[in-house]
Amino acid sequence: MEWRKLMCQKFGRRASKKWCAAAKNILLVDKGIKQTLLFDHWAVSAQEMEDFLLTSHDARLTENRILTLTVGLDIFLFRCGGGDGALVSWSFLCDDGTRRPQTFIDVSKRLELPVILNEDDDRISETKRVFEDCVRQMTVVEGERQVVHRSVDISETLNVPCLFGLLLGYPSVYWYDVSESAEHCLSSLPLHLFCVEGVLQDGVCDVNFSSVGQGKVKDSDSEKNRNCAQLPVSTCSGNNGKAKNYVTELSTTVSKVKDSSDIHTILSFTVPENVVHLLGSSLHEWFAEWKSCVPWSRIFSDVRLSEQKTEPQAVCL
Repeated sequence: MEWRKLMCQKFGRRASKKWCAAAKNILLVDKGIKQTLLFDHWAVSAQEMEDFLLTSHDARLTENRILTLTVGLDIFLFRCGGGDGALVSWSFLCDDGTRRPQTFIDVSKRLELPVILNEDDDRISETKRVFEDCVRQMTVVEGERQVVHRSVDISETLNVPCLFGLLLGYPSVYWYDVSESAEHCLSSLPLHLFCVEGVLQDGVCDVNFSSVGQGKVKDSDSEKNRNCAQLPVSTCSGNNGKAKNYVTELSTTVSKVKDSSDIHTILSFTVPENVVHLLGSSLHEWFAEWKSCVPWSRIFSDVRLSEQKTEPQAVCL
C-alpha cells in the first residue's frame, strides 16, 4: 500500500492535497531525523492519527512505530524506541541523561526589546517541568504495540509556544509572561530566520511516496514552489478553531542546489535581531553537532543551515 492511498482511505478528502508533505514529515520522524512532528497538515483527532500510524506500520510504510502525544488540542508524533537518533534524541538529552540546554528568550509585552533569560530563572520552571513530563511520557520501549493515550493538560500558567519550541527541538525558544499578557514584544521587530534544510536524495520520492512506475511525486501544495520556512509564533486560529501555537509560514529565498522540489525544510526558528550576535556562534555549533549526530543521510544527500534577516509586520505566538 502506498502513502497516498492509505492517507486518503483514513482521512478522506482532508488528505487529498497535502498527503505528500505529511508523508515526508512522518518519514523524517520514522528515520530519526525529526525528533517530533507537530501535525498541522489537516485537522485530525488523536484516535484517528493513532489508527493511521498503526496501519502504516503494519503496511511497512514506516520502519518504526510512530506514537502520539496530545498537548491541548494539538498532536505531536514521535518515534518509539531505537538508539540511532530516535526518541529522546540528541536534541532532548545529553549523553549523561541530563536535559540539553536551550536558550530561553523573554519576549514579554512589557519589554521594549527581547532579552535572554537565565537558565535557572524561576519564571520558566513550570514550562521546563511540563516539558520534562512530556519527555518521560515519550520514553517508551521499542516494540510497544498497544495504543497508549499520552496527553498533557494546558494550565493557565503554562507558556504553550515555549513548550512547543522545546518539543520541536529548537536550540532557542521564546518565552513570555502569560500572567501579564497574552501578547509579546516581537511585532515589527527584525528577526533572524534560521532554517535547517535538506537536499532529498535521488529517488527518495519514488521509493517512499508513490507506487512503482508513477515517477517522482511533486507536492500538490505550495511547499515545492516557495520553500516555506516556519516561524515560531503565538496563538492563531487553526483548523476547526484549534489554536495553532507554533508556526506561521514565511516565503524565503533558497539557493538552488537542485530543483526546488528537492529542498525540504527539516526545522526552522527565529531569533530577534538584537540578540542574534549573542547566540550566533552557539547556533552554528548546535547545527554542527546536530549534523554529526542525526542520521540525516538516510534521506538527504546534504543538509545545511541557511539564515536571513526578516522584518514581519506581525508575529503570532
